[in-house]
Amino acid sequence: SRQRTESIKVKNIKPKMKLVNINQLSAHIRKEKRNLTWTIQMFLSMIVICAMSESFPPSDMNNYELFAYAVSGFSVALSLIMSIMYYVERSKKFVGGTIFELVGATILLGLWIGAAVIIQDPKNDIASTIDFSTGVEFVDEANLYFFTWFALFTNVLLVASFFRDVTTVNFRMLGWISVLATSMILLGVSRHLTDDICNADDGVMCFRIKYASASGGASGFIAFIASVLTYQSKITSRSGLVLASPNAAAYPFGAVLLTSSDGPGRTLGTIYFTIWIGSIISILLLIGEFNEVFLDKEEDEREPIVFDSQTEDNPQKILDSLAAEIPVATTDSSSDLEISSKAPSIPMRVKSTVQKSYSHMFSS
Repeated sequence: SRQRTESIKVKNIKPKMKLVNINQLSAHIRKEKRNLTWTIQMFLSMIVICAMSESFPPSDMNNYELFAYAVSGFSVALSLIMSIMYYVERSKKFVGGTIFELVGATILLGLWIGAAVIIQDPKNDIASTIDFSTGVEFVDEANLYFFTWFALFTNVLLVASFFRDVTTVNFRMLGWISVLATSMILLGVSRHLTDDICNADDGVMCFRIKYASASGGASGFIAFIASVLTYQSKITSRSGLVLASPNAAAYPFGAVLLTSSDGPGRTLGTIYFTIWIGSIISILLLIGEFNEVFLDKEEDEREPIVFDSQTEDNPQKILDSLAAEIPVATTDSSSDLEISSKAPSIPMRVKSTVQKSYSHMFSS
């Protein structure tokens, strides 16, 4: 009976552990109304599915086209359902920042990534095509081409909104995620075209498409590491500068090679857009990290306020010492302190030291 009781206890513990993990995940999801984003996603998906229906009758579609068609149709249905749920009283509890809504958005993002790779691949001849004699890509269906991009990035912002406020998110996080996405698309498209282009031109054109594959893979790997470190708030300005430097060199150099007169991306197409978007964002990331390391160095290295043993026991002396650094205005109560909005910024090191060490004095 004792063994039976212990086994029952073990069985009862396992569901509780899973429930805690789910609660922890739910606690990190931002509570926000996303009906507008879902509605935008629905209309973008409708444009994609209408463009595909007009150019490719469903009865004549191959497997790639059917997959892209099904993803856009599923996106319309799911986005419509999620949008309606915000207006129905009984279903409101399932949206607005729930695991159910997050799972739906994440599944849709995975499907859109696959559909975007298929639609944008010129070898599939869906939104663009390629002249294999020259290796040049041409956009055949502008609506299908561009609105697939719009739907994909809208879905990326939708998923990101569950964890960060996308209207106030720092450029570092958004920039690295964008570089990761463009690098993966550049890698997939260029790798898929390498054999055909090299068979047509085993010289300059072949070398440049191979460079696109190599730079896309390397830049994507760096961007993935930087995105994870940034999300966990473990990246510093110096490490960010080290990570941004290779991409800021590889992407602009690739833009020159791939979009010049002898490059495979000299016309408007997937390679053209990905290499230029990656170049611009990589350079902006490098400039931002460079400014944080060198331009903000002087402010970060300001000497912290040091209190002696006599001052530590006297809260009034602490306030007097801070007053020499910060313009303050005291209210009628001597225990209340109101910092002027026009006061200069205090180094974060000083703020945290004062708040942690003397919070009990101010709260009293």
